[in-house]
Amino acid sequence: MHWFAWKRMSLSKIEGGMGFRDFENFNLALLGKQIWRILQNPECLMAKILKQRYFNDTNILNAIQKKKSSFVWKSLLQGRDLIKQGLRFAIGSGSHISAWVDPWLPVHPPRPPRAKNAHEENQLLKTWIQNGSAWNEDLIREKVVEDDANMILSMKLCSSAPQDMLGWHYTQNGLYTVKSAYWLANQLHRDHNLQAPPGNLQIKAKIWKLHTAPKLKHFFWKIVSDALATGTNLRRRHIRDQPICRRCCQAEETSQHLFFDCFYAQQVWRASGFPNQQVMTPGISIETKLDIILSGILTRQQSQLIHLAIWILWRLWKSRNLLAFQQRSQSWQTTLQQARNDVNDWHTTTNYLQSLQITTMNKDSSGDTIRHNRWQRPPVGWVKVNYDGSFNHQTRCSSAGWIIRDENGAYKGAGQSIGNRTTCALESEIQASIIAMQHVWSQGYRKVIFEGDCKQVEELLNNKQIHFGCCN
Repeated sequence: MHWFAWKRMSLSKIEGGMGFRDFENFNLALLGKQIWRILQNPECLMAKILKQRYFNDTNILNAIQKKKSSFVWKSLLQGRDLIKQGLRFAIGSGSHISAWVDPWLPVHPPRPPRAKNAHEENQLLKTWIQNGSAWNEDLIREKVVEDDANMILSMKLCSSAPQDMLGWHYTQNGLYTVKSAYWLANQLHRDHNLQAPPGNLQIKAKIWKLHTAPKLKHFFWKIVSDALATGTNLRRRHIRDQPICRRCCQAEETSQHLFFDCFYAQQVWRASGFPNQQVMTPGISIETKLDIILSGILTRQQSQLIHLAIWILWRLWKSRNLLAFQQRSQSWQTTLQQARNDVNDWHTTTNYLQSLQITTMNKDSSGDTIRHNRWQRPPVGWVKVNYDGSFNHQTRCSSAGWIIRDENGAYKGAGQSIGNRTTCALESEIQASIIAMQHVWSQGYRKVIFEGDCKQVEELLNNKQIHFGCCN
């Protein structure tokens, strides 16, 4: 039974689909990876051979399809076209960027600004910069449409940046990944008139957050999407004429009736001890009842008892199929006991696996147990500064706080500050670290260890990685 078209199932889980992979777009993303390797390593053998054969007088981004091109080259050009949709320049000196041609605005997809005058001559970006660190606001507002001008003026420039940098817009470090390229390909090639399978998107989002068996997640998704072979759905598909419930023979077999309203289901729910009586109350929609169950699981209240609810739904469906296909009727007590056994087996297995994982994480390569301290003292003669930054997504305001302690853990000072407006939480964390450094330096400390709660800041400050979005 094909309940939904493949394209509807291929929509992401966030959009209400199942996230099945589109192999054509995925293949484009893989081809784009080969183009990225040529850009990153132009001296490799593959890049040299292709350059001599197909684009000896230009670069891979401007190469064209020539006569008698091989199938491999034609395929690579399709991946190249995808890459060009996601490349963006991060402004450095601005001397090698053509303002009206090269994509450098951080939008989706990246593009150059739109000029007020369609016949505006091409100018270099450096004519828009004053003193290497500030925008020429009057010139920008004169030549660029209002929305793009506001975006340009909100971008920050670095006077010490040595050169312009070309990177991948859809990752933080500016490096191409197949995952991000596949997402971009889906966005560019999707049919915007395509409807997702029915069902509440918020409930579906909660389904994929469950820590339970994958078959139960898919089963829940089918209930919410009304994709189960119940009597009413089979009649709608012209497969069965009688949609009556096989167990009570009093009402049509809908998902609402099968899992909650039928006398058989009611007996199971009453005996289960489920804490929320709304699940057993008639007249409440099935989406509301499913949302109650999912919310209880995600908040981890009475974990084992709440988890019993989803296994009860699974066992009600199994007992219904046993009656429909094998003409075997089992008591509601058996169904409930099977659900309880399923819960016990699941929790026993997950607890055992978690204990193995914790034991492995707490041992080093020699097998010795590692003890984790919440705060480690600095070496003798050093001080440690613990800092943190906050960011308000609505007002874009940021603040910073820090505390100084010596090798004995003794308090040596602290401070807080209201920072400049920032664009993201990461930028606020970086700003907090800089403010803390300036304060500690002004206090005369020279041997200092800085410690924060953002690993990404530590990697950026120590040049372990780059953040392409913060280059401007």
